[in-house]
Amino acid sequence: MKIDSYKVLKRLRRNLLLPYVLLVMVTIAMDGVLYFSADRLNNFSKESSTYLFNRVANIELQSLSRLNREYSFWYETIDKLAVNFDPVWVVSNLQVYLRDKFNISRVFVVKPDLSVLLSIDGDQLEQELADYKFSPGMQSLFGKAIQADANNPQPATGMVLIDGQPYLAAVSTLIPDVVVKGLDANKSYGILVFAKSLASLLPGWSEDFQFGSMSLLSDWSEPPKGYAHIEIKSPIDQIIGIISLRPELPGDEFISDAIPWVSLFALLALALSLYFVIRVNLYSRAAKQTITDLHKSENEFRLSQQKLQNVIDGAHLGYWDWDYLTGEHQVNDRWLEIIGLERSEIHNHISDWIDRIHPEDSEHLMNTIELNVMLESNYSCDFRIKHKDGHWVWVESSGSVVEFEEGKPRRLSGTYQDISERKEFEAWLEEQAAHDHLTGLYNRAEMDRHFRKELDRSSRYQHGLSIFMIDIDHFKKVNDDYGHQMGDTVLKAIAGVLTSEVRQIDTVARFGGEEFVLILPETPEQKARDMAERLRAEVAATIISDGVAEISVTVSIGIATFPDDGTDPETLLSRADAALYEAKHQGRNRVQHARDMAAGTSEPASDSETA
Repeated sequence: MKIDSYKVLKRLRRNLLLPYVLLVMVTIAMDGVLYFSADRLNNFSKESSTYLFNRVANIELQSLSRLNREYSFWYETIDKLAVNFDPVWVVSNLQVYLRDKFNISRVFVVKPDLSVLLSIDGDQLEQELADYKFSPGMQSLFGKAIQADANNPQPATGMVLIDGQPYLAAVSTLIPDVVVKGLDANKSYGILVFAKSLASLLPGWSEDFQFGSMSLLSDWSEPPKGYAHIEIKSPIDQIIGIISLRPELPGDEFISDAIPWVSLFALLALALSLYFVIRVNLYSRAAKQTITDLHKSENEFRLSQQKLQNVIDGAHLGYWDWDYLTGEHQVNDRWLEIIGLERSEIHNHISDWIDRIHPEDSEHLMNTIELNVMLESNYSCDFRIKHKDGHWVWVESSGSVVEFEEGKPRRLSGTYQDISERKEFEAWLEEQAAHDHLTGLYNRAEMDRHFRKELDRSSRYQHGLSIFMIDIDHFKKVNDDYGHQMGDTVLKAIAGVLTSEVRQIDTVARFGGEEFVLILPETPEQKARDMAERLRAEVAATIISDGVAEISVTVSIGIATFPDDGTDPETLLSRADAALYEAKHQGRNRVQHARDMAAGTSEPASDSETA
């Protein structure tokens, strides 16, 4: 049969155009996915480094704040500084001890009129510096410390300039926690400032937390390419320094590994397209030969697709191709490896994938894909998929529509990346942000979140709820007599006793210093009293050892119960704190309920008991 060469040529041109366009689209899509994934990896690494640096700085400020508060309320500090100045005590307790034990290089004692009574700078000690000028950021901390709640003052903290250099500083007013030697517990005797040089902390942070090439820039110039910069701001939002660090850039390494393969594929695609043009010209001479060559070209196209698959495999990404109309679903070996399957265990159908998606993620993922198909755009979504052995794997899926039929989407393709380690790291960061690093208990912020949640539930269902404020008696004396290591051991031991004695629905938190908080849902007043007495007795019976000495301690406990003692978190905490103060006042090692006190006769207890 004679073949019309012109018609065959038109048909061949039309058929050859589709593979060429498909090659271009796949190349562009692959390049986009590669660079998008690399950029996401680099940005995540920089964001993680910045977040971790800020968390480390905040933890350092919290530690400095606790130490500053202990000294500010210690009656001996006020006596030796503001009343009966003792230079020997100052050198021993403020200059040498703080420098050697806590790396505190700057200490200021400021009079109520804000003139400097005492300045310690390393080995230098100066008195009565009437003309010393503090930076605006430090002056802001002074204002916050002075305006703090007199019943429960908290040190003001932040990063400030001292003599032109950035420091981490904690500032609080000097108010004695007990009335001795004629000191007035309601009077401020000045301001106490503890400061650590940021430059001296950076080498240790860089080593402990693996910050690469961390340094404090000497000017405000833009950091070199590949470096992250962190602005150091004072409490008044003034930039006082720039930290430069070089995080790992996994995206750059990923791109450098993929570029040779991408370049090879691009050259192959170009060569193949040129080959098609030449062959089309030859087809005009013989239709039969044209058809034969077309089959050959189709075979070569399939080979190019396999090469594309090899490139993606080399980049260690899972690859999938989904026929949107038939449900056929093709994947590479890396896709199977991520979920632990063999190729013989799948049916090359979309159900291989959909049936394994976590129930909590399925609806969001399918909505995202449907929206992508409707808008003909790229998508990226994180979700969990079930591994063969039963555990859930976090993956990041990116994809797009790559083929249309009669104007409607026909095929989608994209990549998978296992991001389980990244998700675990994010979860670890959240865990660290919610817990006290010494005791492992919830910190104050997380306690507040749990308290409000339980209080809302108790209010909604009209159930009782009790809160305990617990303070270790004479804790300052433990530190003075046995050292801070024993003090830390005591805190961890008390945390262990509290945790072992409460129910699963209860919340145990470290409130600050030597204070703990227990939140007890479904616990009316009498049940709370019994529980508190049991805890008090259990603590008193516990022998605590740091390997050198063995001691026992007691605790005082203040109780408030919802709704009789208050209906909001602030009121209940205040009432429990007032009850704790009364227990201290009555001789310590006691349990006191807020309802047992006469109205208006108690004041909140100090966070730093030293007597």
